[in-house]
Amino acid sequence: LHHRIVLSLYRSPKTIRELSGELRANEGTVNTALCRLRKRNLVVVTRGVRPKLFGLDGDFRAKVPAD
Repeated sequence: LHHRIVLSLYRSPKTIRELSGELRANEGTVNTALCRLRKRNLVVVTRGVRPKLFGLDGDFRAKVPAD
C-alpha cells in the first residue's frame, strides 16, 4: 500500500478520501499508511486547507524516477 500511495502522490497531491477511492482501501488504512510515510519524511501535509492535502516531500520527489 505504501508503494501505491507514493506512486499516486507522485502524480498529484490528494486527500485521504481521494487516495482511498483510487486505491480501493479503507480511509483508516490509508490514514495509517500516510502517518507512517510522514514519520519517514516521505510525505508532507498541507495544513492550511481542509480536508488535509498530502503530497510527496520535495527532496524525496526528486529522487523518484518519472514513469
